[in-house]
Amino acid sequence: MENENKPKLGGGIIALSVIQLIIYILMLIGTIFVYVSKDKIIEILNNSGTDTSAITKAFSTTNLIIGLVLTLLLIIGIILILSRKVLGVYIYFLSILANLIVTIVSQGFSAGILIQLILPVLTAIFIFQKKEIYGFGNKNANINM
Repeated sequence: MENENKPKLGGGIIALSVIQLIIYILMLIGTIFVYVSKDKIIEILNNSGTDTSAITKAFSTTNLIIGLVLTLLLIIGIILILSRKVLGVYIYFLSILANLIVTIVSQGFSAGILIQLILPVLTAIFIFQKKEIYGFGNKNANINM
């Protein structure tokens, strides 16, 4: 029997992935909850005399579906990153980029966008440090799709 020693992921990738998985699963649950009960939420806010124009725009079906799809892609990407698949790295960072573009187009640029990029930048740093796991930087590496 061959003893294959696979390089370990490292604590940084694992810790950030678990933190992000928890965040994105909660976002997924929250998005589904808002989608199911958005009419009731808007009705309650209208009855209290609150201006709901911005909330109605944020709770539009299009925005909720886009958020739901991007959140699902991020969860899939993180799971594949933990499985040492290069496809997960591509899915994760393309989803982050798409989420960034959608946020800027729909809400405009704000300081909150920069805060959202902290965990993806840290993830990129840790993945770059362990790039041999995913086959980056090695022309002869077998890419695990």
